[in-house]
Amino acid sequence: MMRSFQIDEYQLTATINAWTVMVWMDRRLTWQPSDYGNTRVVLMYSSQIWLPDIYLMNGVTHLEPIYMHAPVPVNSTGLVVWVTPSTFRVRCQKEMANWPYDQQKCTVILSSWSLDRDTHEVIPATHDGKLVLSNDMVKTDSHWRVTSVDGSLVNTTYNCCPGSVWHELHVEMHVARVSLLYAMSFILPCLGLTVHVLLVFWIPPDSPAKVKVATIHSVALIFFLFNLFWWMPPVGGTSVPKLVSFVSASLSLSVVSAVAAVVASNLVTRCQPPPAPVLAVFTGLVGTVLRLGDLNQQLQSTRAPFAEDGAPVQDKEATAAVRRAEWRLVAAGADRCLCLLQLAVFVFLSLACLT
Repeated sequence: MMRSFQIDEYQLTATINAWTVMVWMDRRLTWQPSDYGNTRVVLMYSSQIWLPDIYLMNGVTHLEPIYMHAPVPVNSTGLVVWVTPSTFRVRCQKEMANWPYDQQKCTVILSSWSLDRDTHEVIPATHDGKLVLSNDMVKTDSHWRVTSVDGSLVNTTYNCCPGSVWHELHVEMHVARVSLLYAMSFILPCLGLTVHVLLVFWIPPDSPAKVKVATIHSVALIFFLFNLFWWMPPVGGTSVPKLVSFVSASLSLSVVSAVAAVVASNLVTRCQPPPAPVLAVFTGLVGTVLRLGDLNQQLQSTRAPFAEDGAPVQDKEATAAVRRAEWRLVAAGADRCLCLLQLAVFVFLSLACLT
């Protein structure tokens, strides 16, 4: 019967406190109740009788005591019921892909050290068909929640004794991390930074704040990654938490937005006219969909005094103003196309990494 547990996140070990119930028949501890005043049950110290040599086979260390010495009730028929507080320290399966909402599996393996299947018979005691109970667990303030506890009796062999089969009790405890702190500290800021990088594309191309905001966003993502590495337990192997993948991809897209901001800022200073097909795209239906109507009107109003009786006016300042308006329209259209593209990428990343 499991009572409480603690999870060491950095070592990823579980300390499980439980009441281990062992029941067996010892013919040497039988007596006639009528010979002893109808005494049918006596309490004996666990150090005075034979105890099953049940050991924790997958413990973090075998030097720690597992069972406590508790009084043992012995029936006159030789029935012994030993209920002892126990402490098991085992390693959990490190699955960090869904961190900070990961689920871990901690397995406790109990088996006899000297008695194989042929020398004793194991009859597992069940409670409503369950080998392990966790209904009466002590409530703690831990941010881990037990989702299920399963027990099964399996047969196994060891390399040392290939001709012997051993009974093993496998107790699997599934726990899930539950904490609002992680949502407030990681998930919401991550989504906020996503919205922030999309706003970069809506800043006017000729605004000096465009490059500054894109640079600040990249620096913020770098510090956010450092914060993740500070809080996250060590992850070995090739598994990478989805949240880290999301932030890393966001940092790559942030660099793309910074490069796009620099390119847009340089486009509005060019003196050559933009390619006619590109300009025609952003002054047509695509420009209407991208909400470029204001910039298109500014372009038309800048072009209005550019001709006089159908003949172009030879005015360098007017020509430069028209070129700036044309490139401003093209740069804004390219920005908003990239904004829609990055929005689609962020939606895909959110569905793949944050769900």
